[in-house]
Amino acid sequence: MSRKLSDLDPVVERMAWRLIAAVPLIMERELFVVHTLRTYEEQNELYKQGRSKPGKIITKARGGESFHNWGLAIDVAFEEDGTQHPIWETTNDELYYWELLGKIGESIGFEWGGRYRLKDYGHFHYSGGQSKEEIRNAYEQDQEGWRLNA
Repeated sequence: MSRKLSDLDPVVERMAWRLIAAVPLIMERELFVVHTLRTYEEQNELYKQGRSKPGKIITKARGGESFHNWGLAIDVAFEEDGTQHPIWETTNDELYYWELLGKIGESIGFEWGGRYRLKDYGHFHYSGGQSKEEIRNAYEQDQEGWRLNA
């Protein structure tokens, strides 16, 4: 699993840099990049958590069902002051910050995981108006040369 922004589709990479630059200016907090690109195999391993492997369920998506698989998604958390450790708290005090983060991401053009039925506050993706099926089909036809049509 990657944390590198350069592993994202070029359109999404530019959007991610805008998000990472805007948050400290607006919120006076730093972001920690948790995940960018994931292979189908890595996605399947995450899917097993809370099902056939111990732990809490952390994804509903199998390999080939996640925007991460095509370099179109980024997962972030707030960074604990100067430690380079992520903060995942979603208590009432912290929820305000996650919602503000979501609004910043949406203003850049991302879709925000905080709008999902099962909230994923640190998740952002961009599909360029294409469905997962369209993206998956185009990606699987040409993995090396594939880019988002946006």
